[in-house]
Amino acid sequence: MTDARSFGGTLTADDFVAAQTLHMRKWRKRQFALVVVVAIFGAALVRYGPPMLGVIVLGAGIGGGAGLLVLHAFKLPRAWKRLFGQQKSLHERFSYHWDDAGLHVATSLAQARRPWTHFTGFDEDARSILLYHSDAMFELIPKRWFAEAESLDALRAEISRHPFAART
Repeated sequence: MTDARSFGGTLTADDFVAAQTLHMRKWRKRQFALVVVVAIFGAALVRYGPPMLGVIVLGAGIGGGAGLLVLHAFKLPRAWKRLFGQQKSLHERFSYHWDDAGLHVATSLAQARRPWTHFTGFDEDARSILLYHSDAMFELIPKRWFAEAESLDALRAEISRHPFAART
């Protein structure tokens, strides 16, 4: 059995796309909510207001929704795969360890210690844990890197001990 506070592995393009998708989740929901509101407003205008303006607004809502579907289903995943391919440092093997002071990471190119107090939040889905350095930068931890569920549970428990866990 390995140390419950250690984990690591090599990122794949799919890991990177999954993390970016998770990162965009809240923003994506807001975008789709906005186009639904615009479409509903347009439909109301068709029925109760100037019909031609209503058709334009309704079309904008429907077109915006279709554009967002194409963007999130095709364009962004392709762009993220391309970015992953370009950033060679993401292809290194990552070795992590944590203690009460923070999260430690090492690759063949670099080593870093990130105090828990430097994280601003976290997010999680079925594939990934994201530990945020800021609103735009995060530490990607694929769950597949954990050989044992106990190690993943131990990391979650450590994260929950810190104030940033409440701000997600």
